[in-house]
Amino acid sequence: MTKQQIGGYEFNFECNRIRQSAVSIGETLLKIVEGNPGPQTLYAMLLKMAVQNQTITDAITKIEKIGANQKEKRT
Repeated sequence: MTKQQIGGYEFNFECNRIRQSAVSIGETLLKIVEGNPGPQTLYAMLLKMAVQNQTITDAITKIEKIGANQKEKRT
């Protein structure tokens, strides 16, 4: 496996996870606003957004670790 570095495969993968999750949250919010879903559908949509939010948090944590490792290597 290649070294984790800023701009590397893992870093870009995590950035894409954040981007995809943010897009998914936006699309779901748009469906809520435009579609006026029923209560069960609304709960399912909110759960989906919560899962995507956790994905974003996880990806940011991994990016921060990559940055911290790069910083350690410089000093």
